[in-house]
Amino acid sequence: MLNMMFDHPKFDHYGFEEIPLDQDIFLVGAEWLVPYEQMMLRFFDGAEYESVGFISWVVATGVSQNGIELTWHLTFSTRYHGIKIVLPRSEFIDCIGCWDASERPRIFVTDKWLNHIHLRNYSVFGLVDAVGFKDRIKRNDLSQELLLELRSGVDDLAEHYPDLTIISFGDSLLLKSNWTVGMFDSEVSYTYAPEQLLEVFRRLQELYQRSLEMEIYAVFTQGANEYFGSAPLHISKSGRHIGMNCLGVPFERLFAIDEAARKAIRSKYHSPSQLYLDLEYFTSLRLPHEFQSRKERAEYTSKMSDGAQHYVMSNVDELDAALEKQSQLHERMLAEAKRDNR
Repeated sequence: MLNMMFDHPKFDHYGFEEIPLDQDIFLVGAEWLVPYEQMMLRFFDGAEYESVGFISWVVATGVSQNGIELTWHLTFSTRYHGIKIVLPRSEFIDCIGCWDASERPRIFVTDKWLNHIHLRNYSVFGLVDAVGFKDRIKRNDLSQELLLELRSGVDDLAEHYPDLTIISFGDSLLLKSNWTVGMFDSEVSYTYAPEQLLEVFRRLQELYQRSLEMEIYAVFTQGANEYFGSAPLHISKSGRHIGMNCLGVPFERLFAIDEAARKAIRSKYHSPSQLYLDLEYFTSLRLPHEFQSRKERAEYTSKMSDGAQHYVMSNVDELDAALEKQSQLHERMLAEAKRDNR
């Protein structure tokens, strides 16, 4: 059927390996193949252009034998938010454009896969570590009472944030919170709220200071988690198997950034920081654009992504101040718009 479609000479065809890179294109479900072609044919004959179907804004950043790596732009309204996803070759149907009509290329994909990426769960991850913890252990300077006080404080924190899962292992904490993208005409909505991790970090700071008199640092990432279920934690019936349902790029990047930051500090490439934020997470925060653009970035390598990745160093006071500034600016803009509409 596809061989008989889009055969008008004004249509541009792109094979799987020919997808235009590093430019805005659209992701569209297969149900709109025929309606879109019919609308364009009417347009070629002089009819007015009509919007057909639902589109998702993406940028293709790489093509491999098995898939196309995409940056999916989820929202521009309340924040800039983009995540990395991979379109498998098996879910690709066609890519059609029409530069004569200023039409961006549209990648048509199976409806099942498109619905899946809209309705599945994604994750925000945090890795929290105490500075100098191993030295305290070597000096036998951590009593059972102090460690129990810390554990009790983490228990209380977890009670306060019911959508946050915290796992303690060694001298570190692993944080995970699920979020969804949502889709038109579904019960699933956009629930991304990465600023909550900064609030959790500040409370953990206070807890570690109060119980152990120690400083902490954290690494934060976000993106597609390959465990598709809604539960952030798996506990077996026996209670002897606990899993965080973590697999995929954002989880792997936690430890890649932590390792890269340690190496950069040892080589004096940059100084120690409170926070090491994956660039994808950092740019999705509600921060002033000028603040984001001037922040220093460092490279790291992810085993699950092509090319160099980047993280940003910061501290919680600096981010809180920038977030408050952006919030005040947003409130002023809303007040001015309300006044102008009177």
